[in-house]
Amino acid sequence: MSRYNEVDYSKFEDYHRFVDEAGDLTFFKKGRIPVTFGEGGVSKYLILGMVHVKDALSDAERKVRDFGKTIENDDFFENVPSVKKRIEKYGYFIPHAKDDPAEIRLAFFRYLAKDDINFSMQAVLGRKNFERFAKSHNSKDREFYGDLLAYLLQDKANYEKLVVNIASRVSATDNTNLSESLLRAKQRYANRSKQDFNADIKFNVQPYAALPLLSIVDYCLWAVQRLVERDEDRYYKLISNKIPFIFDAFAEKGSRKNFTRSNPLSSDDLNSRV
Repeated sequence: MSRYNEVDYSKFEDYHRFVDEAGDLTFFKKGRIPVTFGEGGVSKYLILGMVHVKDALSDAERKVRDFGKTIENDDFFENVPSVKKRIEKYGYFIPHAKDDPAEIRLAFFRYLAKDDINFSMQAVLGRKNFERFAKSHNSKDREFYGDLLAYLLQDKANYEKLVVNIASRVSATDNTNLSESLLRAKQRYANRSKQDFNADIKFNVQPYAALPLLSIVDYCLWAVQRLVERDEDRYYKLISNKIPFIFDAFAEKGSRKNFTRSNPLSSDDLNSRV
């Protein structure tokens, strides 16, 4: 039995979006000692993604849960610790790319690539930099996260309403930080277009396992992360057609900021950036 209540999508349906992140917000070790990005398990980027599921959401969620049931019922995974732990904790298996064994990871990537679930994801890359972290984000994790979220929201000005289902992350997703992120998105839109930001945007912050559709964002982001952090593109290639737009928020002047299907993301274009 699920430990979480079912989400009623019927009132909103196409107005839902699903947001998660990949990478970490680590800048300092204990004692405020600066870390080295890209070493010791510390990421070079924080990446936020927003998925738009274009099928009936209840059907899409059922498909994710059905995939999970195939794992639960497969004797091959019966004694895999990460699988057992999730089933015991949540009452069912939900894919999570970082923790899944390679066999499950490849199976779910191929499942997403088959078009059984019609979705697309846009993402924003935030390369970590100490000077920018201090100057633009006041050396606060929540402001760094909120800045990237604002980039995801700033082009949503003309939606009548939007429900942003977002995986909880301590202070980064508390009400204050989300409100400040939305305000920043509105300011950016006004500065760019000289028009009002009229969308009615609500946030629904939930634990990852409470919203199975977050697993789609998680897997897509994991593929992007492997590309930009490790120069490994095999997973990204499986689902790149599902990711029509990636924005490099802190690209240097003169460098590409926008990556599309016709102008795809490549680690070669990112490795030299600070």
